[in-house]
Amino acid sequence: MTNTTPNLQEYLTLAANQVKELEETLNQYHTSVDLVPNAESALLRYDQSIQSRAEAVAAGKSYVDNFEQAHMDIARLEQELETARIRRDEVLMKINENLDKAKAADTTTSCLQNFSSSPTTLA
Repeated sequence: MTNTTPNLQEYLTLAANQVKELEETLNQYHTSVDLVPNAESALLRYDQSIQSRAEAVAAGKSYVDNFEQAHMDIARLEQELETARIRRDEVLMKINENLDKAKAADTTTSCLQNFSSSPTTLA
């Protein structure tokens, strides 16, 4: 007959194996506890990078808005410049017309003065 009941040696071996497993589990726990500050630090850096990205996006949007506003201002100023050029040309034409009228009036006045001052012979 064989003895099927475990002997003391087997119990001690089993207990020693369980102690080794518990040591490994405890070491893994300590390792993971040691990693918590690193994970927290990494999470903080990630949050900061997300915040920095959001700020960069906001700054970029602001830049685009400013660029679009400047583009609209340039278009408006170009239109105002064109309107001013047209108005300038109209004023120059009016000035030239008035100068021509003034020259004609001067010529007429000069002719009348010459005519009135010249001796005329009436027959």
